[in-house]
Amino acid sequence: MLARVSVQTSPLVCSFARSKLRLGSPGHCGMLSRTLTEMSIQGFSGRLTLPSYTAPAARHTRVLAKTSARRWIFAALALASVALLYLTNLTSMGMYSTDEPRYADIGRAMARTGDWITPRLWGQPWFEKPPLLYWMTAAGFRLGLGPDLAPRLPMALLSVAFLAFFWWRLRALWNGRVAACATAILATTGGWLGYSHVAVTDLPVAVFFTTAVLLALAREGREPDRIAAAAALGLAVL
Repeated sequence: MLARVSVQTSPLVCSFARSKLRLGSPGHCGMLSRTLTEMSIQGFSGRLTLPSYTAPAARHTRVLAKTSARRWIFAALALASVALLYLTNLTSMGMYSTDEPRYADIGRAMARTGDWITPRLWGQPWFEKPPLLYWMTAAGFRLGLGPDLAPRLPMALLSVAFLAFFWWRLRALWNGRVAACATAILATTGGWLGYSHVAVTDLPVAVFFTTAVLLALAREGREPDRIAAAAALGLAVL
């Protein structure tokens, strides 16, 4: 919408303004209006009517739409990258070292016997580690996954879920830019990515302990979520 603005000036300035400036430009209108106002104070005579520019709402709508589209594209690329890094080729490598096959066999025994309380290795009770990893592995076997995929897929899913929580919590504590950068750094760290592909106890401990720390933090003026932080600490040692 255009509004009429009248300022006093000389005929010479009026002719110059009409011939040299494009009155539809908001920058030119603002500069010319200030100049003519200053000249009118000095005693010039004459009249020039200028349209003042107001940016149409459609322009802002287009800018917001482009920004939203960029965010959706970035989110889609991030999800595709995470799926490619964490959920593919989980069985391309055999069981690693001596710990992973041992834990996998304990989880398979749990699924076969239905005894979810006492971890057993070669038929004997095995209390070296807490049972959370064994429960996750047993759930994979109960779902009918293969001997390599049953232990590893739960680890990969836990890692991906933590990355989503990590981004959400950092966004709440700081801002979206900090959250995106920190999550991208963690997701592409070799150590984190490597432990997300093997069924050992290191990743669950790191996930739930870090979750407890992040939940214990709070922005100024807000209370931390102590109950959820305590629950996460319990899972870290389970």
